[in-house]
Amino acid sequence: MLIQEKLFLFFFLNRNSSGLVSADVRLTFSEQFHIRHTNYFYSFLSENERLGSMPIRVINDTIPGKPPRKINVTVGGSTVLHVSWLSERTQQMIENWGLRVIYKAADNITRSVIVNDNQSEVKISKLQPGTTYTIWTVRVTSKGFGLPSKARNITTPHQAPQDIIIHFRVLLINVSWEAQLGNKSSETSRNLSSVIENSVSN
Repeated sequence: MLIQEKLFLFFFLNRNSSGLVSADVRLTFSEQFHIRHTNYFYSFLSENERLGSMPIRVINDTIPGKPPRKINVTVGGSTVLHVSWLSERTQQMIENWGLRVIYKAADNITRSVIVNDNQSEVKISKLQPGTTYTIWTVRVTSKGFGLPSKARNITTPHQAPQDIIIHFRVLLINVSWEAQLGNKSSETSRNLSSVIENSVSN
């Protein structure tokens, strides 16, 4: 197995305060290490929460390239999505360079944006209204791309139709100008305004 050829395994057992057994495991990889070699360990630690047939709860770990666990996606408009996340700050021997936020729609064309490692949010714009997008993230490390996060699906709202404004100016042939028409609160002005409004709306 490729993984076995590239690591040395060392562990010891302890008794915790509740009388349960904790296993402290240390894996040392050879210099040919690639980030993909941690996929197996991340899978059983963080996703399956099992070590072989034994259920486990992770106390802490330094697995490199882990994606953020809490990803939040909100709608910022018919063409904009806001993506934010919480990252665990643990000491790593492999440098994290940034985070790649990946998204795709029904056309299956994958697009992405890469942000600095110290960022915790990004705005994705120029999207299509009324479209469902699948969004996930991966770490960008000095040893390659990290592990993918769980994907989130979100639909942008349909774009609201814009108001259509029609403007026209007409001459009221049978109406002569009176001084009271210049006063909008006068009875003459109100009566004429009412006639015009009813004529247009009906």
